[in-house]
Amino acid sequence: MNEKMLLITALACIILGLPVLYIASKFVSSDDPRVLTELVGVVERVSAKEKVTIISVKPITNIPVVAFDDLNVKKGEKIKVKGQLKSYNGKLEFVADELR
Repeated sequence: MNEKMLLITALACIILGLPVLYIASKFVSSDDPRVLTELVGVVERVSAKEKVTIISVKPITNIPVVAFDDLNVKKGEKIKVKGQLKSYNGKLEFVADELR
């Protein structure tokens, strides 16, 4: 009798739990402005354009740091960046909100 009740309870949790998880996933976004991350490293390369600065930071050189402000950073300088990890044209980039 206990095994049958356990089976019914487990199936009920699965049947009710999956839709709840699906609905909850619609309210969570990687573009949520409250989700901030931090990156610390040494500037390896700086590419300044008209409205954007792209910085390559060691040890994570394959994900560029993108800043839409005019920055004064130089190669070899240690920086601390707060911002968000986003996808742009299918590639990851770290969009800087604050740079120290």
